[in-house]
Amino acid sequence: MIPSTFVAVWCWLAVTLGHGWLTARWCRRLIAQPDASWDERAFAVMLASIGTLSIVLHTVSILVGLSLLSGLVGLLAWHLALAVIMGGSRATPDREPSKARPLRTRMFEAVAVVCLFAMLLSWVDIASRSLDVTGTDATNYHMPYAVNFSLGASPFVLPPTTHLYPMAGSVVAAWFIVPLHDALLVDLTMSLWFLLLTSSLNYLFRLTTGESGLAWCTWFVFVLFSTPMLRGSSLLSADLVFAAATVALIAQLTAVWTRRRWRGIDCALASLAAGLLCGAKATGPPVAGLIFAIYLVATGLRQVRARTWPRVSATLVLRGLAMSAAALGAGAIWLISLWVLWGSPLGTGVRVFGVQLIPGDAWQPTLELSVLGDMQRSATYSLLDRTTHYAAEWFGGRYLLLLAVGLLVIVDAVVAILTRRSPGLRSNRLFVVAAVIGSGVPLVWMLIGAPWTSLEWTQGLSLRYILPLAVLLPALGFIGLFPVSWRWFTRPVIASLLTCAIALTSLWMFHASQGPRARHFTPVPALTFESLVIAVVILASLWFARRQSRRVRTVAVMAIVLVALSGAASLVAARDAGLRGIAERAEAQELTAYASMPGEIDDPARAIYLAALVSEQRESRTCDRRRFFVVTRFDEPYALQSPALQNQVFYAARDVALAARAGPMGPCDYAITSRPVMATDKGAALVSALSARAPMREIAEARPFVLLHVK
Repeated sequence: MIPSTFVAVWCWLAVTLGHGWLTARWCRRLIAQPDASWDERAFAVMLASIGTLSIVLHTVSILVGLSLLSGLVGLLAWHLALAVIMGGSRATPDREPSKARPLRTRMFEAVAVVCLFAMLLSWVDIASRSLDVTGTDATNYHMPYAVNFSLGASPFVLPPTTHLYPMAGSVVAAWFIVPLHDALLVDLTMSLWFLLLTSSLNYLFRLTTGESGLAWCTWFVFVLFSTPMLRGSSLLSADLVFAAATVALIAQLTAVWTRRRWRGIDCALASLAAGLLCGAKATGPPVAGLIFAIYLVATGLRQVRARTWPRVSATLVLRGLAMSAAALGAGAIWLISLWVLWGSPLGTGVRVFGVQLIPGDAWQPTLELSVLGDMQRSATYSLLDRTTHYAAEWFGGRYLLLLAVGLLVIVDAVVAILTRRSPGLRSNRLFVVAAVIGSGVPLVWMLIGAPWTSLEWTQGLSLRYILPLAVLLPALGFIGLFPVSWRWFTRPVIASLLTCAIALTSLWMFHASQGPRARHFTPVPALTFESLVIAVVILASLWFARRQSRRVRTVAVMAIVLVALSGAASLVAARDAGLRGIAERAEAQELTAYASMPGEIDDPARAIYLAALVSEQRESRTCDRRRFFVVTRFDEPYALQSPALQNQVFYAARDVALAARAGPMGPCDYAITSRPVMATDKGAALVSALSARAPMREIAEARPFVLLHVK
C-alpha cells in the first residue's frame, strides 16, 4: 500500500511544478517578440509563477480556507480559466537567434543553469533534514501566521501575534506546510524568492549592459549568497521576499522604460511585483510607491522633452483597474486586511499639510532600540563608521569595494553622453540609479527612527531591513564593470577569460561559505557534488529527449519527470516519518517530565502548552486541533505547536468586538492571559467575549501566564 504521505507530497510537487510549467507556456504566448532574451523569459516566468501562486493562495484562504485539496483545485481552476481566455493565441518561438548568442555565451548559460538547478536540489535535500525553524523572527510571527493559514485561517481574521505587518510571504509558506502539516519543507519556500531575485538581477543586467545576465550576472548572485546576510535571509523570513520583490519591480519598470510602451504582460508583471512588494513588509508599500513615482517623474520629463502628452482613455482606466486588482491578489490585499481589522492599512496614519490621507496615529521616531537611539546615547557615535563596521561583518570587505565601484555607473553614463554612445543603455542605467537612490534613501531615513533597528542591539543584523538597497548597490557596482563607453566585454577572447575567472571565483567563494566554520553559518543555499551530478543527469536527459521525435520526446520527458517526482516524494516522505516520530517521542518525554514536576520547565510559553495537554489527558478530552486565544503579551506563539502543526494561535487582546467574532470557545480552545490583565475590565470583557459569556476556569499558571478553559 502506498503511504498517504507519499501521495500527498507527490501531488503537491506535481501541481506546484506543473503550475510553473504552465505559467511558462502562458508567458511564451504573451511575450510577442520571437527574439526575446532568455533573461526576459526567465524573469517573466518566475515573477508570474510566484505572483499568480500568491493570488490563488490568497483567494483560496479568503473564500474557503487553504488546504492541500483547495490549493490544488484553486491552481487547476486558475489555469483552466487562462486556457479559456487565451485559447486562440499562439506561442512564439522559444529560441533566440543564434547570432545574438555566441557559443561562449551559450556555454556559460548552460553551466549557470546546471548550477542553479543543482542548488535547488540541494535546497530540497537540506530543507527536508530537520523539523526545526530557525529563520530570523520565524517563530515569532512568520511561522505562526503560516500555520494558521495552512489550517484554514483567512487574512481577515484575528492574527496570531501583535505584529500588524503584511504577511503575503507567510501565505506562500503555508503552501509548503499543507502536504505534511509539519515544518519539514517550510524552508524550501525561500528557494522561490531566491529564484525571483536571481532572475530579476539577471534581467536588470541585460537591460543595462545588453549582455546575457544568465551568463554573467548569475555568478554575481553566487557571490551575494556567499555573504552571511544573504545566507541568513535564505531561511524563513520576510527580508529576502522584500528584496526580491523590490528588484523585480525595478527590473520590470526598467523594461517598460526601455520599450517606451506598456504591453499587456508588462502591466501584469508590474502589478504582480507591486503586489508582492506591498505584501512583503510594512516598508513595502512606501517603497513600491516611491519606485512608481520615480518612473512617473522620469516618464513625464521624457514626454516634456519630446513634447508629447499622455491621453487618458477608457482603455487606460480599465488597465489601471486590472493592474490594481492583480496587485491586490498578489499581496496588497493585506493593506485592506489591516485597514478592516485595525483601522489603518499601513499601521500608521499619514497626514500631509494638515489633511489626514490615511487614518491612524502619525508615525513618530523613537529612541527605543533604534538607530536614532544609538546616535542619541553617545555624542561621539559615528553612524557611518558603525555601518561600515557591521557591513563588513555581514557582507564582507569585498562588498564595500564593490559599492565604491558602483560610482563607475554614473561616471560611465556621463562619458557616454559626452561621446554620444549607447543612448539606450545609458538611459536605462540612469533610470536604475534614480530608482535605487530614490527608493533607498527614504527607506534608510524611515528606518533610522524605527524600533528594533539599532545596529548595536542587533549587532548589525538590522541591516537586513535595507536588504533591497544592500543588494542593488553592489549590483550597480557589478554593472559598472561593464561600461557602455568602452565595451571591452564584446571581445571574444577577453570575455571568455573574464567570464571563466568570475565564475570560478564566485563558486570558490560560495563553496567557502558552506562550511560550518564559516562566519554566521547558514546551511542554505548550498551546492554539493551529488546535486551537481544529479542535475547534469536530469538536464542532459531532458536535452537529449527534446531532440527526438515528438512521440518519443513526450514519453521520455514524462518518464524523466515521473521518476524525479517519485524519487523526491519518497525521500521527503521517508524523512518525514522518521523525524516526526523522533519529535513526537521527545514531546511525550517532555509531557511526562512536566506532569511530574511542572516547575522544572524554564520556558513559560511551552509550559502553558504542556499544561493544556495534561488537562486533556486528565479529563479524557481528545483534541486533534486546538485554538489558543491570547489576551496578553505573548512573544512565543510557536511554542504552542506540536510536531504535527495542528494548533492555531490568535491574538485577541486588541478589540472586544473582534474577540467576540472569533468565539465562541469550544472544548479544544484555550485562553491565555495574565494576572494583571485579568484584573482589568477590558481583560475580563475579552475573555467573556471569547467564551460567549460562558464561565471560565483556570487550568494552570506558568508565570506570567494563566491558562483558562470553558467550564
